Amino acid sequence: MVPEAPEATLGHYLAMIDDELAAALTRARKAIGDATAAFDGANRYGSRRTLYSLEAAEQELDAGIIIVLDKLDWAIPNTFVQEDELREHTERRLWKFTDDVKAAVTANSPKVASENFAPHFAKLDQRLNFRLEQHQVRLHKSAKKERPQMTDNSVKVLGNTGNVQVYSPGASQSFSLNIETAKTALDAFEVALKKIEIENSRLKDIEADVVAIRAQLSKSSPSLSILRELAQSLRKITENVVVGVITHPLAQAVTALGVSLGLTP
Repeated sequence: MVPEAPEATLGHYLAMIDDELAAALTRARKAIGDATAAFDGANRYGSRRTLYSLEAAEQELDAGIIIVLDKLDWAIPNTFVQEDELREHTERRLWKFTDDVKAAVTANSPKVASENFAPHFAKLDQRLNFRLEQHQVRLHKSAKKERPQMTDNSVKVLGNTGNVQVYSPGASQSFSLNIETAKTALDAFEVALKKIEIENSRLKDIEADVVAIRAQLSKSSPSLSILRELAQSLRKITENVVVGVITHPLAQAVTALGVSLGLTP
């Protein structure tokens, strides 16, 4: 269930869907395991076992997507956040959820070659795309809902002035985002990253955040909240990599990146 009273913060909404997706992933892992338990008992790893696993994954994936899109329906009229921004945050999390479900299938079938999953995983991607498109069409057909007050705030982009829209009662935002400064800080972070060895799982998480930050910085109207969320994610991962060494070049680089995006050191 979603809260009855409107919540004006993006953080509340993100925490809510993160909890839902964590629960959905737990259900997916259990369903995948339950679907193939009989095959495990017989020590059989054939195509039927994989098929059962994939069917369970698709059902739980679909259920999780529907739950989160229902939360998005609630958030659009009940938060002071732009619809496009809510959708972008939501879609990023749903794609991550889809990748996690795929990983659960792969882990449950260790004797199956990874390339054999490709066509089935493409089907899961298509399922998510279908749900997202279906949801957007439904929203466009529905009656327009009253939106909270919209305040325009200036953001300096490459020396020019653009607009960032923020939904909030009397909102104000004094921070000026300098795209070139942020890009330079991101480049410095990548240089520092290449100089150390990091376990593959953490490296993939870091690279995913870097790609997402660079994509935001390439937009004409980047989202500060998304950039800051990604920078905080990078900082958290980095702190785990260089535990207790605040003078490490990587730690300093991620701090500088955060500062360029308006985060406190």
